[in-house]
Amino acid sequence: MHSMTEQVPSPENVDSQIEQLLTQLDNFDFHSSPEEVQEEWYWAETEARVGEDRDQALARIRQFVDRLSKDTKREG
Repeated sequence: MHSMTEQVPSPENVDSQIEQLLTQLDNFDFHSSPEEVQEEWYWAETEARVGEDRDQALARIRQFVDRLSKDTKREG
């Protein structure tokens, strides 16, 4: 019987996902965002680019992009 454990993504896969999310982030307007969103944006993007813990960086940037997407849809 096989266990249903998730496969651990390779570092290249994690970095590839981070790059895709950074590209999506470019679709949003940093300067029209509220100050607290800009601050969170800065840290999420910085961690995605240079953070040591790539899995954590991926989780944070994914969560942030998802939040921006929801906020944008709500406004539009």
